[in-house]
Amino acid sequence: MASIDFSPAITAIEQAKNILVLPSSPPDGDSLGSALAFYLALQKKGKNVTVVCADPVPDAYKFLPDSQSIEADYNLDHDFIVKVDVSQTGFKNLQYEVKDNKVNIIITPEHGEIKPEHLSIDQESSKFDLIITVDTAELKQLGKVYESNLDLFEKLTVLNIDHHPSNAQFGQINIVNPDKASTTLMLTELFQTYDMSLIDSDIATLLLAGLITDTGSFQNSNTTPEAFDAAALLIGLGARQQEIIRHIYKTKELHTLRLWGRVLSNIQTDYDHKMVWSTVSQADFKDTNSKESDIGDIIDELLSNAPEAEVVMLFKELSDGATHVSMRTTTDEVNASKIAQIFGGGGHRRAAGANILDQEFTQAVQMVLDYVKNEQAERLQAVAPAKAFALAETAPAVEAMPVAVAPAEAMPEPMPAVETVVEPVAETAPAVEAMPEPMPAVEPVVEPVAETAPAVEAMPEPMPAVEPVVEPVVEPVVEPMPTVAYDLSVPAVVSAPAAEPEATDTAEIDQYLTKDEDNFMEDMNKFTPDQTTQTQGPDIDFSDYLRRH
Repeated sequence: MASIDFSPAITAIEQAKNILVLPSSPPDGDSLGSALAFYLALQKKGKNVTVVCADPVPDAYKFLPDSQSIEADYNLDHDFIVKVDVSQTGFKNLQYEVKDNKVNIIITPEHGEIKPEHLSIDQESSKFDLIITVDTAELKQLGKVYESNLDLFEKLTVLNIDHHPSNAQFGQINIVNPDKASTTLMLTELFQTYDMSLIDSDIATLLLAGLITDTGSFQNSNTTPEAFDAAALLIGLGARQQEIIRHIYKTKELHTLRLWGRVLSNIQTDYDHKMVWSTVSQADFKDTNSKESDIGDIIDELLSNAPEAEVVMLFKELSDGATHVSMRTTTDEVNASKIAQIFGGGGHRRAAGANILDQEFTQAVQMVLDYVKNEQAERLQAVAPAKAFALAETAPAVEAMPVAVAPAEAMPEPMPAVETVVEPVAETAPAVEAMPEPMPAVEPVVEPVAETAPAVEAMPEPMPAVEPVVEPVVEPVVEPMPTVAYDLSVPAVVSAPAAEPEATDTAEIDQYLTKDEDNFMEDMNKFTPDQTTQTQGPDIDFSDYLRRH
């Protein structure tokens, strides 16, 4: 764990006898856990400890050890003390009566007479000699406890222990560390330094409760390895982790569920500014038969169900007419604490709150919304040009890509290099028939084409001039000419049987149709016996002769 110098705090505690411990208001798991842990631990040290909170303890936290010891009377140390010196007279009776709005104090001495010079008034005395504030960024977060006892904070030493970045350093002794996940985490370290034996199972449970609630059960961004180490230590010391989870997260009264349903039904969104918010009024509390403290951590539910939002807010109308706003952000680019400070509040970068006074509820809500919308509009507009500039930087590379195709488009049709390839292919084609695939004879033809026309590969579609070259190369290879059985003296007759008659033979057929049979026989007499061994006698007729021609 990170080292904090707790020696000034320990010295102040050791020197004090009557200690007043004040949690922030409205109280939460961290402030209550810290205050009650001090209450139990310092009593073990023989101190008189009083814990006062202006707001009641929420139902969800009443299971915490000794929560009933928290007092609600915020009128502190306002006793008017009248001192009477009876060293010379003694006294045997003391009584008082109230008459005409006046208090008459009646002292009966044992002997002699009590004179005015025996009387004195002590307005400087106090029953406390040290104030400890926990989880409190500003004194006004103590609510009426501070407002009603301003003189007390001026007279006494204030020990300020907190983990909020917005802490105002208002104490004579300030132990503030924003890097800590919770104030109870800081107290865990303080007790380890002061006296480790102070941490029993109840105190460990109180310290773990604050750590769990301030980290959202170890789900929030402030959850650190140090927080897990502290949790492991506290559980090892007897902290009742399942008891904490059951009461805070798994147990909800029916009226609380109704209130939460009302809050969820009031959700509003602003997609342009990435905002989500909801409101709960005094009418909502009345309709659901619930209290202000029943709101609990519903803002965390809003946060988990609004993944696209950067700012999540919950506005609560308080019974005294003020408006409380709780704020969460999902990015470090939006500082919740900075926004809350505009309205007199504070907190952490991603979790903060404020109380707005002297404003009607709807007006206070609109005032905060307008401010946040303006802040978001300026920030989002600043982000958009930066993204556009990043795209513009990459655009030239994309536009330059089609340049490789340009040489192919400029080539004339047909391509000269391709024409020179046709003739040697035709000469070697007959030799391809007996060769296995792939045909070696074709490979020397393809290579020169690639060398003379490298740009063709980049074209999306083949060049038109290539198509007529391919067909004459393929046909002679696939269908080779068969060997003719006839050994005729006419060269045309030798090669004719391999091909079907073409349309150009029509005139030749008409010529033979005009001949008579004598001409046919005259031609046949030219054949020698050896030449007609396969077609002798009546097997050859006029029609067969015409067909062969």
